Amino acid sequence: MNWFNNLSIKRKLILLIFGITILAQIVAFSILSLEYKNHLKKELLDQSKIQAKLIGEYCVSPLVFDDLEGLNRILKKIEELPFILSAAVYDQKGDLITYHKNTEELEPLPPNEIHEDIYTQKILHVREAINHNDIEYGQIHLRVSTENQRKEFTQHIMLFALILAGSLILIFVIASSMQRIISEPIVKLAAFTDEISRTTDFSLQIQKQSEDETGKLYDNFNNMIRQIKIKQEEMEKLAKFPAENPNPVLRISKEGVVLYHNIASNSLLKQWQYQEGQPLPDKWFQLMNETVKDNIIKIVETEVDDKVLSLAFTPIIDKEFVNVYGFDITERKQAEDALRTSESQLSNAMEIARLAYWEYDVDTDLFTFNDHFYDIFRTPLKKPEVI
Repeated sequence: MNWFNNLSIKRKLILLIFGITILAQIVAFSILSLEYKNHLKKELLDQSKIQAKLIGEYCVSPLVFDDLEGLNRILKKIEELPFILSAAVYDQKGDLITYHKNTEELEPLPPNEIHEDIYTQKILHVREAINHNDIEYGQIHLRVSTENQRKEFTQHIMLFALILAGSLILIFVIASSMQRIISEPIVKLAAFTDEISRTTDFSLQIQKQSEDETGKLYDNFNNMIRQIKIKQEEMEKLAKFPAENPNPVLRISKEGVVLYHNIASNSLLKQWQYQEGQPLPDKWFQLMNETVKDNIIKIVETEVDDKVLSLAFTPIIDKEFVNVYGFDITERKQAEDALRTSESQLSNAMEIARLAYWEYDVDTDLFTFNDHFYDIFRTPLKKPEVI
């Protein structure tokens, strides 16, 4: 059935309509032909039975008076009935008395009569009792030709062949017209999908032509295209995010080659002295390998020009690459330096002024004192005993 599956939907529909119609015609004709053949057989048998009965009635007198010449004259009259090939008369015991045949090609008659009607390939054997006043005087046996019935049946077959040939042409015309009702919407949908594949324009919509299953298919397809369009727009927005990021964003393969970097990463790559298509310098390549091996995010700080960057090496194990996200922490580092300077200056001022300092942590219930506190209040460093 692979050849059928590879056919176009138009040819499939035409073949299906063709096949089903022809099969139905053949089945119907076979049934009608069988009935017609049986009708021809029955009709021939009934006619032959009537002829045998009439001939038998004429043979009563010759049989009663043993008139063999009279019997021969009566049997000779079958020459007027060309479909009767031969006629034979048997006595009450079944022994052959006399017979007459219209053709020399017939097989010899059996010497003893068998009381049954038999259809052979070309001949019908008809048996009929010769009765008069409820007295049986013998049997008459007619051999009847079935040639006319065969010719009539052959004409019937030829007529069917002509009807079938004509119906094939008519079926082809009707099938070609009917298949368009089903195939055209599907062919149109296939052409529409080809256009979308070629143009990648997911804003297109196909116009449905009916409210049947094909119309529902069109609606579902249009809805799917709309969803793809929405997802595409979302992906485009996400794709722009790294490029629009003011901080460095890089993607590095497991071989240490930079697969992607935004504009903000140019100064960082320049400091690394990175050459496009080549692995990272040893220091950063080793850090990247450790990130992949340990499968953890590693954060390092580095100075680039007049900025301080925090670089987060993030492993993507299933994709076999590492994403690097940079953050400008220059202001934070400056604030930390200023805080440390302020704390140092405050500590020096308290040291010069010999000021005492203490603080209390509510959560831990602990006091913290500087050295001058103990000198001024002359308290020991150890915890006092509770009396």
